[in-house]
Amino acid sequence: DPHCGCCGDGESLMDNEILLCDGLGCDRCYHQKCCSPQVEAVPEGAWLCHYCEGKGNIIDPQVLEDARLAEEAAGGTEAAVVVVNDGSGDQDIELLMEMLEVIDNSLPLIGRANAAKLLFAPDHQSLVLIRATEKVRRVLGGIVLKPHVSRGFMEIAFCVVRPEEQRGGI
Repeated sequence: DPHCGCCGDGESLMDNEILLCDGLGCDRCYHQKCCSPQVEAVPEGAWLCHYCEGKGNIIDPQVLEDARLAEEAAGGTEAAVVVVNDGSGDQDIELLMEMLEVIDNSLPLIGRANAAKLLFAPDHQSLVLIRATEKVRRVLGGIVLKPHVSRGFMEIAFCVVRPEEQRGGI
């Protein structure tokens, strides 16, 4: 979870949300009210912290590409896709790779390799939320599960939503 680089608190409140810097190579984040000057409203689109602005840093090209893809998928149909890894059906590797990107970006401390082990494990399944148009399909988030059928429950390995989609209410 992000913690403010100024006050150290990790709580994001409605009128004082934690803003994540979109600068290339920057992992800083600050509460709106801890910024100097304060940020009155959560910015639409990419945001650079005062450190990146002062150093002349640029917006990470991946952030710009993600925004472009989100724009292409805007207004598309949302759906849930179940991917089973046990070999009983077709696997959508492209969908799982994009899901891996979402997990890695949302939960970086887990590590890409560890996330991939569970996402692609034969005893795990994924419920992937997508938004699709005629041109593009975009993973919004998803849940990676390990069913324990004989014991009557499912273990949640990961539950992630793209940060830019969390405000949209999916």
